[in-house]
Parts: sequence; structure tokens; C-alpha cells
Amino acid sequence: MQRNRTKEMTILAMFMALQVILIVLNEILASVWPFPIQPTILMVPVIVLSIVLGPKMGGFLGLWWGILSVIVATVTPGPVNFIFTPFVPVLGTNHGDWRALLVSIVPRIIVGIAPYFIYQLFGRKKISKLGLVVTGVAGSVINTIFVLSAIYLFFAAELHWTLATLLASIVATNSILEAVLSGFLVGAITPALFKLRK
Repeated sequence: MQRNRTKEMTILAMFMALQVILIVLNEILASVWPFPIQPTILMVPVIVLSIVLGPKMGGFLGLWWGILSVIVATVTPGPVNFIFTPFVPVLGTNHGDWRALLVSIVPRIIVGIAPYFIYQLFGRKKISKLGLVVTGVAGSVINTIFVLSAIYLFFAAELHWTLATLLASIVATNSILEAVLSGFLVGAITPALFKLRK
């Protein structure tokens, strides 16, 4: 039992380090990406860990991802960084908004919890390739919907968003590409992690 716990904590630590690396690479890509919105795969490690180690570990990695999002938004320049950190002034003010923490952190925790239960719908006896792909897609969609909905809920006035803007953002951003990438990567990576855990 203790050996399994040690192995799980080692995997968690590896995924926390991986999340830092992916965020750094994501920021480098953002500096050279020629289009206004860039796709991301930052949700993939969180989804994979949730499936393999359960909702507690997945939720913790999601929390870690959220904290990293706050840090990045705080230390890097950007006109709408106030959405993701309370330490950057909201547009038209000289102060931040604590609700930015809800945008950055809560959806990421949910992304760490929900995939475990979605994957359980496909059974527990053997690895389901279809289940992994569907769960990967669902985890990405959950991230997109919850983040954009939180932005709309808390910062619609500052961004001049309407409900139509929210719906268009969910559909017209890179959400479809991200969902496809997430499904593919989760389906490809997770079986190897199941074997490593055993």
C-alpha cells in the first residue's frame, strides 16, 4: 500500500513538473504565434492524471495548473491579464479583482475531477480506447466552457461581452482543435501511464 502511494506521489510530482514545462513552452509559442488565439494542450496532463490516479490527484493537479495560470498572468504583459489574476488592475481601474482567482483556478480543478467520472462510464475491467478519447474531448470542452463562462459571469462589463459573444467565443475559438488534440493525446498517453502505475 505504501509502495503504491509512493509511486502515485512520484507520478504526481512528475506531472506537476510537466505542467510547468508546458506552460513555459506555451508562453514561448504565444510570443511567436501569428494568430490572435492559440490552441493549448495544458489540460491534457490534468485529464490523464484524473483518469489514472483519480479525482483527488487530478483535482490537485488542476489546482496547480490554476495557480500557475495566476502566476503567468501576473508576471507577463497582456491587456486582459486581469481576467486571470487579481494582481493586475482591471481595465479602467487601479485595482485588481479577486474573482479572477475563480476564473483561473475553479475550472481547472473541475477539469481535474470530472474526467475520472466520465471515464468510469466506459467500465473499469479493461482500458477503453474509445473511453479515453471521449474523456479527453470532454475534459477539453469542460475547460473551455467553464473558463469562458466564468469570464462572462465576472468580467462581461469590462470586456463588453454579450451572451452572444460568449456563445461565439466557445464555438469560434480554438475549442474544436483543442478538443480533437486532447482526445488524441489522452487516448495515446493514458495506456502507458496505466502500465507505469501497475
